[in-house]
Amino acid sequence: MIGFLIATATTVVVAYLIFHRYHPQTVLIFSGLFMLLCAIPLSMKPLMDEDQTTGSAFLDVFDQITQTFGNLGAKLGLIIMAVGGFSLVMDRVGASSALVAIATKPLQKINKPYVVLASTYILAQTLCLIIPSAAGLAMLLMVTVYPLLRSLGISKLSATGVIATGSCLDLGPASSNANMAAQTSGMTVQEYFIQYQLPVALVVVASVFILHYFVQQYFDRKAGTTPDKADWDEIKAELAGIKRSSGGKSALAQRAANGGSDTAAKTKADTKEAERVDKPTPKAYALLPFTPLVLLIVSRLS
Repeated sequence: MIGFLIATATTVVVAYLIFHRYHPQTVLIFSGLFMLLCAIPLSMKPLMDEDQTTGSAFLDVFDQITQTFGNLGAKLGLIIMAVGGFSLVMDRVGASSALVAIATKPLQKINKPYVVLASTYILAQTLCLIIPSAAGLAMLLMVTVYPLLRSLGISKLSATGVIATGSCLDLGPASSNANMAAQTSGMTVQEYFIQYQLPVALVVVASVFILHYFVQQYFDRKAGTTPDKADWDEIKAELAGIKRSSGGKSALAQRAANGGSDTAAKTKADTKEAERVDKPTPKAYALLPFTPLVLLIVSRLS
């Protein structure tokens, strides 16, 4: 009982500190250290085996942390770095943008505003399998899907709300959290995804789809922002601003052309970034983000 109360109190303190923008890694390390120290007088079992102990329960705590970090860094750490690197490369070559641009085209043919809104969640969650970066996926959807939703008369809060929930399920082999969960569970990421994540995800996605359809309608109706009461002049002005900011030269290109960078090195970097943004991406690049998922399925079947 005492251990449960200590764990609960520690969790509350950790949540409070992280919510108030303290450094998360530092908070988690010291909270884990505190709980390990509390476990010494509360547990009858030593932290380390007899052949590995330092002879001091206090020093065993630090030795346990060292071994844990070493194992995670050598195994899971390399997987997470590979996943992060793959996600960054897909973003830099424009493959993620090409995929989102193609995937959003079917939504443009649906003429029911709230069906499109709810379908956006399914689209976003599906793309999350391929684009594991929640922030990156949200930005891509803001550029592609958000204008579509607004053009149908959907309110700003509803449009951004469905985009914000698009990455709520951390699924697939490209997810570092899924890799960590599989490692902790003692199974391969293929087994974890196909046998455990996927069945649950299908139910959750269907449930959230239905909830988005009804909940967003309810709150829009309550706020008086349903499509039939939309301020179309405001929407048109907003969409015109989006098109102006995305069309033509990007802000980076303008700043580089006007010489607004502080240093020559920064100007050169901005120019390269502007050229990368303005350069059209081949549609075939949309297939590249599927690589981890294809390898997952092939390795599972072989």
